[in-house]
Amino acid sequence: MSSARHFVYRYNGNADADDVEFDGNGEVPIPKQNSVISRKGLRWRVTSVQVEATETASAALPIFRVFLQRA
Repeated sequence: MSSARHFVYRYNGNADADDVEFDGNGEVPIPKQNSVISRKGLRWRVTSVQVEATETASAALPIFRVFLQRA
């Protein structure tokens, strides 16, 4: 079973600025709601995290959609 997953970071509700990150080894921690993380050289508050399951030919890869607001 693969621990790979995708993260989609959305900044200030702007879908045009989505930032996609592939975590092939499952090493990136899943952000918690109301935590503060650093992205793009700035501090962001996590407003919510949504999980979607996607099926590929070889595995199910979760997508974590992380919604951020400037901290």
